[in-house]
Amino acid sequence: MGMLWITKIQPAPKIDGPLILALLPVALAHTVGHVTACVSFSLMAVSFAHIVKSAEPVFSVILSGVFLGTWAPIYVWASLLPIVAGCSLSAMKELSFAWPGFLFAMASNLGMVMRNIFSKKTMTDFNKVCFNCPCAFAKRKLA
Repeated sequence: MGMLWITKIQPAPKIDGPLILALLPVALAHTVGHVTACVSFSLMAVSFAHIVKSAEPVFSVILSGVFLGTWAPIYVWASLLPIVAGCSLSAMKELSFAWPGFLFAMASNLGMVMRNIFSKKTMTDFNKVCFNCPCAFAKRKLA
């Protein structure tokens, strides 16, 4: 991206106080999600931590409804059943189960889902927050 800014192919973003404040919750949630995932990997088998983290779409659908007010249609809920079944089957015979690791993996799920929710809320004002990003640039050129 830096090369595009230097060559002026893509205008450099203008960073100001409101932009930083808008992105602060996104950054905080991402940090919480990443750090808790790393801690969970240190407390139990990485494979099991990934099994727990694979339930993130379930959290995403539920919390998007709660915080954004956008409830998923029935077919989306039905598509979550195989995820829940797969996670349950994979976790049933786990030999290295540890509650602290499980709780940190669940906290990672929560952090990453909250990052997505904060991103969606921030992006509602798309032109203000992301006017100079490549996707907005392409959108302006196509319009």
